[in-house]
Formats: sequence, structure tokens, C-alpha cells
Amino acid sequence: MATLVVLATLLEYSASPLLGLYTYRLHNVPAFVPPGHGLVYLAAVLVGRSAAVSRRPLIPLVALAVAVAWAVGGLVLPDRPDTLGAVLFVSFAASRCAARRRASYAVAFALTAALELYGTHLGTWAWAPRDPTGLLSAANPPSGIPGATAGSTSGRSYFAPYAHALLVRAGWANRSLKPAPAAPS
Repeated sequence: MATLVVLATLLEYSASPLLGLYTYRLHNVPAFVPPGHGLVYLAAVLVGRSAAVSRRPLIPLVALAVAVAWAVGGLVLPDRPDTLGAVLFVSFAASRCAARRRASYAVAFALTAALELYGTHLGTWAWAPRDPTGLLSAANPPSGIPGATAGSTSGRSYFAPYAHALLVRAGWANRSLKPAPAAPS
């Protein structure tokens, strides 16, 4: 989890102040945001593995259907098509299809969608109208950002054991800190 938070911190500082994909109200990365990524990941894993969710195979399909509708709607409905959202949606679709725990990705999508919609509605952060290259237009929030967050969480959780092993070899981490065994799906 600590590795995930470190990677989320790097992501936040790269995406917001460096690339300008989005800007927080106070033009900084609030201290609660990187650990918040860890909490969302932890909640998604725990809720996704719960009997209430894991025994309902339609939940991941519903999340994917909502993501598809949001991405397509973002392309065809507004005055400024959400092309960034459509590109980011591909990350979610790919991670969702490749994932063993699809329910956890569905929960991550739902949690992130709620946080993105609420946070941008309150003005806590706002997405730039275009990506840094200027090639892709974006909604506020982009339709695919909840899926991309679920996908990047997948990538971060995949690479976390390797990052931890590197930290152990460098003498910066304790070897006894091992990830918990995966629960049966």
C-alpha cells in the first residue's frame, strides 16, 4: 500500500502541476490526495472481494456499460467532444478485460466516478479543456478518468511488489513486509 501511495504521489505531481491536466483550487496537490488513492484502492479491493459484490457477476458488466455510455456520450453529446475521456476509457476497458478481479475494478470505477463528479462539481479541482499536447479536448471531468484511475491502480498494484523488492535490495524497506496472499475470487 505504501508503494501505491508513493506512485500515486508521483502521478499527482506529474499530472497536475507539471503537465497541467487538472488544477486544484489552491494550485497545489492537497496532502490528502495521494493517500486518498490508497484508500480508494483498498476500499475497491475490500468491497470488490465482499460476498455482496463478488457473487453478483452483473456488477462488472454494469460498470462497463456505464463507462461505455459515458465515454460515447462524451464524444457525441457536448459542444466540445471529450476525446481525452474516450482515450482514457480504453485503459479501463483493457484493465477490466485482463483483470482477475473484475468486481474490484467495477467498485474502483464507481468510487472514482463519484469522487470525480463531486470534486469537480464543488470546484475542488478542474480539468483543463485540452491535454498538454493540445490534441485532445476534455470534459470536466473527462468521461474516462474513473476508468483510467481503475486501470492505473491495476498497474500500480501489479508493479508494487517489484518496486518493494527494489527498495529491499537498496536497504530502504524491510524484507518482512510482504503483500497478503490474494483471497480466492
